[in-house]
Amino acid sequence: MCTAGVVSALCNSLAKRREFSSMCWRLAALACLCQYDETHGQLLKGGAVSMLALHTARAHGSHANSVVQSDVLAAINLAFLCHFGGSDVATRVPLRTVHSMVHLLYRRLWAESASSVVKSSLFCGLPVNYRPCFVTKALAALLEVSSSHVAAAWQTLLPELVVGILKGDLPNDEKTDVPLKSPDSLDTAGRCRAALLTQKGSSFVEDERAAALSAVQGPQDDAHKIHRSATWSRAKSRNVFPTRSRL
Repeated sequence: MCTAGVVSALCNSLAKRREFSSMCWRLAALACLCQYDETHGQLLKGGAVSMLALHTARAHGSHANSVVQSDVLAAINLAFLCHFGGSDVATRVPLRTVHSMVHLLYRRLWAESASSVVKSSLFCGLPVNYRPCFVTKALAALLEVSSSHVAAAWQTLLPELVVGILKGDLPNDEKTDVPLKSPDSLDTAGRCRAALLTQKGSSFVEDERAAALSAVQGPQDDAHKIHRSATWSRAKSRNVFPTRSRL
């Protein structure tokens, strides 16, 4: 249960000068709360947005002797809070972090196992496992309230990744047992799709990519196996996706 005391303690700890790694783990702990909509009321009242905004500067992520991306951790937290905080919170999320979040999604989708995610410290440099839906939910909340972040997302692999998830070409975590009935990747990828398509007519959106995203639909029957799509094959042939050996 997320109490006002827990929120206050976490937010206050972020405001204080602490050892860098300790601060990063506090950001990760806060992200565990932010991913659940039920906690947003307490987090917004507790001043989480202003505290997190202090950590979105790239300088925090380039701390000496650290590979932890604290700026991306802070941005993920803020992205979740956009669900209730709206566009005011979205303005605190640097556009560049959209690319970082999509890269997190890409690397997790191609990871061989949860243990490899932990061993490789894929989550912003921390040895923590995370589900694809953790990233797609944060992105969906952000893109639904900010057209500028949607524009930034079109400059990434997100449209192709969303197509891959909805077509069944990429892993979905729908069978993972999680608390509070969290949505799976199909639900959150569908929200990303809808947000991306709000700008399908923009000059920076390629017609082929927009058409592929418009055409894909979520599977209507969980028992129906969807085979690798032509869209996915075209993306591979265009070198949209790096080979696994580069991860």
